[in-house]
Amino acid sequence: MSFWKNDNFFVGVTVGLILTGVTVLLLVIIVPLIYQFAGLSNPSVKILLLSVVPAIVLMRYYMRKLQFNRSGSGMLTVVFISIILYFAFIASKMDQFPSFTY
Repeated sequence: MSFWKNDNFFVGVTVGLILTGVTVLLLVIIVPLIYQFAGLSNPSVKILLLSVVPAIVLMRYYMRKLQFNRSGSGMLTVVFISIILYFAFIASKMDQFPSFTY
């Protein structure tokens, strides 16, 4: 439990990567199911931008409430890199949302 309460840049990067990765997996698995259940067409790739929202919320908690500025800056770095990678690779290359249905 003490790992989460360290003011360390690499702890922030690790937490940001884990949180963003889990959120991307949940979005890729759950969003197509919701769209199929509702009878809508396939979702847009823009929904993947929601994957950074939990990291932003946790970053704000780390920086404002706990005063862990180094960990918060590590999470901020992960958020910025994730958004840049989205616009550089995902948004321009993908036309459809990734889904596992055939």
